[in-house]
Amino acid sequence: MIQRLSRHKYKLMISMLLMAASGISVMLAEARIAYSHSNNYSILIWNLGLAWIPFIFATIAYLVSWSKRLLYLVVPVCAFIWLIFFPNAPYILTDFQHLSTYSSIAPLWYDVLMLIWFAWTGLLLGVVSLFFMQEIVTSTFGRITGWIFTILVTILSSAGIFLGRFYPWNS
Repeated sequence: MIQRLSRHKYKLMISMLLMAASGISVMLAEARIAYSHSNNYSILIWNLGLAWIPFIFATIAYLVSWSKRLLYLVVPVCAFIWLIFFPNAPYILTDFQHLSTYSSIAPLWYDVLMLIWFAWTGLLLGVVSLFFMQEIVTSTFGRITGWIFTILVTILSSAGIFLGRFYPWNS
């Protein structure tokens, strides 16, 4: 078990760094709310929470995929939930549009910094979760299928982000 964990120490470290980045993002949002007495950007915390859902299910699927007995039972369920929530991770990038609509006593540079933290963290959660899922597909079906899977998920995610931002269709 220790040998298996040491083999995946970089993935574990990335997970811890993502937790730290999420903590910093939430602290930035809470500081802005306290400073400006406005909940304008509190939705960022919710969006970041939604970005964690695909990461958690991709991590579960990745860990379960080590066991061939559970691979075909648990991974499809995790993959389905992951795919439904995956567009939420990069969706945070579209929250930059609120810079022009929210006016408050908080400085603009602070709002930009806070949005960058949230967007970067959400994007990394999505990229790492996609990497985990691609690893599962590649190890099960081959390298070409893994890349086809990644391209299809990226296209579907782009459509999901478009529908979520410009139409009232959210996952």
